[in-house]
Amino acid sequence: MRPVALLLILCGAQAPKDPKEKKAAELEVRSFQTLKDAQGRPLLTDWPVWAMDIENTAGRDLEITVRVDEESSRTRITRRESISRGARKRLFFYLPAGAGLSGGAPQYEIRDSAGQKLAGAQASPTHGGLEANAFQVALFSGDKSSSGAFGFPAQMGGLEVGVVRLTPATFPDRWIALSCLDAIILHDAPLDDLAPDQARALAEYVRAGGTAILSPGPDAAGLSHRVISAFVAIRAGTPMERTDLPALTSHFGKFRQADRFVFHRIENGKEIGWGREALQFECGYGLAVVLPYDVRRPPFDTWPGLEKLWESMLGRLPRRFTPETSATLPAVTTEAAINLFQSMALLINPYPSFLLLVALAVIFLIAVGPVNYLILRRLGMTILIVVTVPAISAVFLLLVFATGYILKGTTTVAYSARILSTRAGMDCARETQLFTLFSPSTRTYDVSIAPGTHGLPLDRALQVDRRYSRGDDSGGGNRLEGEDGATFTYKGVSVGQWQSWNLQARAFRDLGSGIHFEVTRAKLKITNLSALPIERGLFIETGPGGCASPFGEVAPGKSIEAPLDRTRRRPYEDLDIARESFAGRMLGPSLDPLVHEWRRTGDSENVRPARALLCLVKEEAPPIRADARLSGSSRSLTMLHVAEAAPK
Repeated sequence: MRPVALLLILCGAQAPKDPKEKKAAELEVRSFQTLKDAQGRPLLTDWPVWAMDIENTAGRDLEITVRVDEESSRTRITRRESISRGARKRLFFYLPAGAGLSGGAPQYEIRDSAGQKLAGAQASPTHGGLEANAFQVALFSGDKSSSGAFGFPAQMGGLEVGVVRLTPATFPDRWIALSCLDAIILHDAPLDDLAPDQARALAEYVRAGGTAILSPGPDAAGLSHRVISAFVAIRAGTPMERTDLPALTSHFGKFRQADRFVFHRIENGKEIGWGREALQFECGYGLAVVLPYDVRRPPFDTWPGLEKLWESMLGRLPRRFTPETSATLPAVTTEAAINLFQSMALLINPYPSFLLLVALAVIFLIAVGPVNYLILRRLGMTILIVVTVPAISAVFLLLVFATGYILKGTTTVAYSARILSTRAGMDCARETQLFTLFSPSTRTYDVSIAPGTHGLPLDRALQVDRRYSRGDDSGGGNRLEGEDGATFTYKGVSVGQWQSWNLQARAFRDLGSGIHFEVTRAKLKITNLSALPIERGLFIETGPGGCASPFGEVAPGKSIEAPLDRTRRRPYEDLDIARESFAGRMLGPSLDPLVHEWRRTGDSENVRPARALLCLVKEEAPPIRADARLSGSSRSLTMLHVAEAAPK
């Protein structure tokens, strides 16, 4: 019986697991999802974000490589991470290719340091999407009710309203991923659960031009939470109980019931049309709006006017795609960026200089003619002229090719124009950078982008801004591979011979206490309380009879006083740039219209002129780098535009 029993035991036992299956059990991916609205539609964004929660279930520390592929946009992102045994980690992946616009679904694969596969799967596909001008709103709330319970409208003025629910597990950790939102509603939000990077992303989103709408719970402590105070200072007084909000109900209808609710008295802020029952705070370029009551508690939960309140509020807020308008701001719209990239391309000359070609031609004529004849005549071998002429021609042909290759074929031309925009006294600036690579031969590049700067290839950016796209959602360009970590790197960017590759980058910069300027009748005072070293610049006043008065260097932490000449209108000469130079072409779209405007005559007494500083800033470490030997023809320019502070 023993052999039979042994056979039964062996037959009933499970076969030993494959080593790869054992590896797969060492890592568990708990979620892999992107931001979608309540109807499951992906947001319209040029930086789709995917959140992945992983847990190390192995009994050892792991060094992992996570690769995310998105085929519809032909994008691959790789990231390397360390995860301790038993630990959980949340990773965010940014797919800079319009992923999600065409219903594509990325797939991931995780391998350990030995190359063994630990996990892999494909996300659920997303279909359809919001229109380009739809309202996109995010809700971050401790209330677990569906977003529909908050009374948001489905449409506004014929435009869709897409509401995406954020949680601590899906809240992005970079402001660029939030820039597609018209507003983020923070309702009694679990702010303590946000990681430092997520809190910083929220603050930078608001200060860079976004809108945060705050609706606290019964406890007013949330209004002074460190996450909120990073972008707005709210002074909340002692809460009180109320049963009515006369200003709101007179606009949007009465409450159905006279329930008592907590009302937080806010001591600062600006009224926005409904008394102290809705307040607004300026935060850099953005806004914080405070509704000092809980919109999910009675009587608001049954109030028919809540939807009308959201409609009115969203209608008042600036849209996410509204550009800053200023007659003196170097244009950074998509159309203007295309024009500036074209201006960069016109500056690139793939041929050796004309004088060099003339010199080589003269040397060739002398060598193949008189010099060749005289040498052969002296040697008494003039009959060899039929051999030496072709030989000299061949040598010179090789010399021309070698000269052209050395001068133009071994180096890459890179042009970079950085435009920083701020207002007088503001503690931050928005930055747009236009970067182009012109390749002398068919080759690939690795382009690295510094932390805080987010660059998108121009052909892919046009897929998101549909006004300039080709009408398809293919993602544009070749397959794009990148590494995402402390810095973002585009790997293996393929550029054809005599072709260019354009990158448009955005960043948000802190300016300390900002840059201030005061204008008197005959003097201009500038105080630089930022870390930017200003080399020189112009004080510009628009309108007929305006001026472009120059000033000199303003070091960080220093102030200068410069004479104000209201008759001076020579911006190119005063900035010491030629119109056809790189700097001249980059500034031309801003300066040329002003020059024409100054020449006009007309009544400008009833028109308040716009005033601004246009500064050239000393170059610092470039935020975008390519692994190539750059030609001496490469150029870079950093401009700072300081608009006059808005009147209070």
